[in-house]
Amino acid sequence: MKNKVVCELCDAPANINCDSDRASLCWRCDNKVHRANFLVAKHNRCLLCHICQAMTPWTASGPRVPPSLSLCLSCVSSYKNNNTSTSVQSCVNDDDDEEEEEEDDNDENESSLYVDENEEDIEMNQVVPLTALSSIGVSVTPSSMEEVDESYLLTALPSLSLKRNREIFLSS
Repeated sequence: MKNKVVCELCDAPANINCDSDRASLCWRCDNKVHRANFLVAKHNRCLLCHICQAMTPWTASGPRVPPSLSLCLSCVSSYKNNNTSTSVQSCVNDDDDEEEEEEDDNDENESSLYVDENEEDIEMNQVVPLTALSSIGVSVTPSSMEEVDESYLLTALPSLSLKRNREIFLSS
């Protein structure tokens, strides 16, 4: 890298540039600054090249821009001309360690961002226990859970809130 661009708040390597703030920021500081309120969340930000830290054509806005990897046009063209992936691959491998450290710091008290597919299926197939249905006034008469189907539950549910919802939609 020619001149290493550093975050203006913490001196870590910069990953993104906010033109509105006229600041180059790392992922962590960008997240802190642009989640402050809805006005700064609207700032348009430009991702810096992973190799030379020049501005890339990639832009985004919003309260949190996820860590991403982007290359500027000159680095892409030099990569195509040289047809060697060693410099790009070494930069990607070096930055993976930095991103892992940042993720470890950010997720110390949080659960993992990635959910196992089996866990996701289990969460989607959760069953409401019969005791919960009886507590809201639904009378469940079938003798086993296999006999309880969706149409039975829909007919057994009280329709108190349906009138109110219809009135709201008709008046709009």
